Amino acid sequence: PVVTRMMATIYSRNSNAEAEITVYDIYGTAKFRIKKLLQQGNNMIEIGCESLYHGPYFLKITTKNGRDSKAFYKL
Repeated sequence: PVVTRMMATIYSRNSNAEAEITVYDIYGTAKFRIKKLLQQGNNMIEIGCESLYHGPYFLKITTKNGRDSKAFYKL
């Protein structure tokens, strides 16, 4: 669960990988979107969630090499 901010650990196999990080609500509407340059290994990314309403959301990370998503809940 998330209250005000979320710290996401994003692993990258490649150095200087451009990633798009998006938060979607359960209806598929993008609520937050940023682009970050990831370094090889673990990258800590802070995502502000204070403006989101209470409920379920999805965090999606997209790079040229693939994508992954994870559900989370805003308290």
